Amino acid sequence: MAAHLATRTLLDLLSDELARRSGILLSIGELRELGSHVEDAAFRDIILGELDDVVHRASDNYAEIARALRVAIGNLPDDESPTIRRMQTMQVLSAAGHDPLPALEAFARLAIEQPGRMIGKDECDEVMRRTGAPALVVNAAFLMLADHLDREASLFQMSTPRAWDGAIPLGQLFDTELIASDPDAYLDQRFLDYLAAREENLGRIHWPNFERLCAEFFRRAGFHVGLGPGRSDGGVDLRVWNAAGDPAPFLLVQCKRYEEGRVVSIEIVKALWSDVSFEGAGGGLIATTSRVAVGGKRVAEARGYPLTFAVIARVRGWARSMWRFAYDGPTRAMVPSKPLDP
Repeated sequence: MAAHLATRTLLDLLSDELARRSGILLSIGELRELGSHVEDAAFRDIILGELDDVVHRASDNYAEIARALRVAIGNLPDDESPTIRRMQTMQVLSAAGHDPLPALEAFARLAIEQPGRMIGKDECDEVMRRTGAPALVVNAAFLMLADHLDREASLFQMSTPRAWDGAIPLGQLFDTELIASDPDAYLDQRFLDYLAAREENLGRIHWPNFERLCAEFFRRAGFHVGLGPGRSDGGVDLRVWNAAGDPAPFLLVQCKRYEEGRVVSIEIVKALWSDVSFEGAGGGLIATTSRVAVGGKRVAEARGYPLTFAVIARVRGWARSMWRFAYDGPTRAMVPSKPLDP
C-alpha cells in the first residue's frame, strides 16, 4: 500500500517506532543526527531531506529505515530483513531434514484462536502436540516468529495511538542523572546500548551518568561497587571491592567525563594517590573519556604509585562489552573487556 508523507510526519512516526522498540524517545533533530550514520544513501537522503518535502511511497521504506535507525542506537545488531532471516533459518532446518512449516502454521492458528495471547512454553508444547514436530523445530519456529515481529514495522500500525509510555527522552542522558529502573543496576540497558553504538558521544553525557556507566561495568565484571555521593565525595567516585565485607577497597576510581581536548591533570593523579594511601586501598584508577596528561603518567610511574589509567579507547571498550548483543556469534560468549590496563 502506497503512502506519501511529509518528511516531518515520517520522522514523527519513526520516533514513535523507536520509542516503542527501544524505550528511548528521540526528537526530530536527534533522528536527523542519527541519519548521518545510516549506511544506505537513499535512506540518509530521506531522513536528512527538507522537513516539508514529500516522501513518495514512504510505506515501502518505513520498515527498512526503522531498522537502520535501531541499529544506529544499538537496539538491533544489524538491519537484515526479517523475511531473509526467516528463509535462512528455514534453509538450515531443511538441510538438516526438518520441515518448520507445520509448526509455523500451528503458531498462526493459535494466534487466530486466542487473539492477544502471549506465546510461551505452554504454547510451544501445544504446537508439539498438534504437529508432532520435535522441540528443536518448534523452538526454531518460535524464534523465527519472535524475530520477525521484533524486526518488522508497519507505517499503518503506527497511525494508532502512541504506545511508548515509559520511554525516556535521549536528551536526559546528556542533561540529568539517570537512575536505572533495575535496582541492581547503575544505568539502564537501553542507554548502554546507545553508548555502545554511539561511543563518540561518551564525552557528552552528564557526568553522573559517566560515573554510573563505570560503576555498571565493574558490577558486571563481578566486583562489589560503591558509588560516591557526588560533588562532596572528596574526589573518589567509585569504591570497588573484590568481595563484600572486605575492609579496604580493592580499587578507588575517579571518573572524568571530559570532552575531547581536555586532559586529566597531574594534580588529579596526585590527589588520587593521596586518597588511595589514606584509605589503604589496593590501588587507584582514573577512567576518562579523554586522556591523561603525560606528566601525570610519568609522576605515577616515577614514584611507584599503584595507579592505572583507562582512557577513551579502553572506556569505549567497556561500553561495547555491555551492549546487549556483545557476544561472539558462533559461541554466544560475551566479548571480554578488562577493567585495568595491562
